[in-house]
Amino acid sequence: MHMKKEVMSMTRNLEVLENSKRRLLGEDLESFSIDELEKVEGQFDQSLRNIRAKLSGARIKGLTKFESCSAGPIRGNQLFKEQISLLKDEEKVLMEKNAELREKYEAQPLPLFIDRQEDESPQARKMEVDTQLFIGLPER
Repeated sequence: MHMKKEVMSMTRNLEVLENSKRRLLGEDLESFSIDELEKVEGQFDQSLRNIRAKLSGARIKGLTKFESCSAGPIRGNQLFKEQISLLKDEEKVLMEKNAELREKYEAQPLPLFIDRQEDESPQARKMEVDTQLFIGLPER
């Protein structure tokens, strides 16, 4: 009796895993609602970001270990190329995340220059200060 329950439980778990696998592979998605598809898409996006961050961290960690070893100039150039590649990957991930956040919050780009004169009151602009500064030759 105990074996039958265990077999049935494993069969159910196997079916759940098979359904998850089909969903991850993009099969049989016709039965999903738009909300369910958007949820799956969000999970994929988050998974990709996690994978890229983990991979980037692992590569950087590997490069750090390499830096502790003595390296020749040729290997040093390769190290720089690898670091540039890692930084480009990281930039790509950050750009994707930035685009996602902009879309999510519908952010307007910030102005590059802020006109400070608008903030100042008319009194602040007309203020005079006596510095006792003398321009010219000194008196004898």
